[in-house]
Amino acid sequence: MQRTANPWTPVQFRPWPPSAGWQLVSTSDVNNNPMDDKDYDKRVWRLPPTLRYLALEGWPEVDDAQRAKSLAIGESDRFTLLFVKPTG
Repeated sequence: MQRTANPWTPVQFRPWPPSAGWQLVSTSDVNNNPMDDKDYDKRVWRLPPTLRYLALEGWPEVDDAQRAKSLAIGESDRFTLLFVKPTG
């Protein structure tokens, strides 16, 4: 699986653990955030809780409008999967 700059999606991630012998037990929407617009190249590190910018990489500082938008979105959209490694 090739890693990109964007976070993995469940569709990209789910095949990997079973290929290493892990079994999917359950999934949860507890970390889903439909407010996240998936603009990862520009915003993922600007979302709460950090609200930071990547100054070392030449990213511009977050202005008030960007900060307000990030606070309205909340934390990034995430997925939660539970795997177990069968014994035997």
